[in-house]
Amino acid sequence: MKKILFAVTLFALTFSGFAQQKWSEKEYQCAYRLMATLRVEAFLNEEIEYQINKYMKRMPFLQKSKPRFQEFFKKYASYSAVKKDMAEILLKNFTADELSKIADFCASPEGQKILSKAKSLEKQFEQYAKQAINQHMEEFQQLIQDELSSRMERR
Repeated sequence: MKKILFAVTLFALTFSGFAQQKWSEKEYQCAYRLMATLRVEAFLNEEIEYQINKYMKRMPFLQKSKPRFQEFFKKYASYSAVKKDMAEILLKNFTADELSKIADFCASPEGQKILSKAKSLEKQFEQYAKQAINQHMEEFQQLIQDELSSRMERR
């Protein structure tokens, strides 16, 4: 029995390394280059500050503890804390060559333009979608009414 347990353990340990994807330093550098082009570090810093301020507004009594919150987020969500994990997410989804090409595009004038307008475009798309729904709100409300009536009839 001990021999079987040892064999199973040895097999598991031997092949467990294959479950984890390993990438070369060159591949990591491609991911890091894209992340730099996308200004991920600045985005994370802004997002952390935004989230902390949001907590402070909801719970003003925590204001004195703001430095502790900043330290917490810095420890677990800062660029240096998550850089490798974020690179691995990219590497799981794109080849190093694709990452390089995406970074090249993002660094181009056209790429920079779309990146600079991304938030504005997102807001415009969201506003358009809301308008489209609001223009047909009566129809939507009727759909809900019909569904509720239908459920009531089935009872």
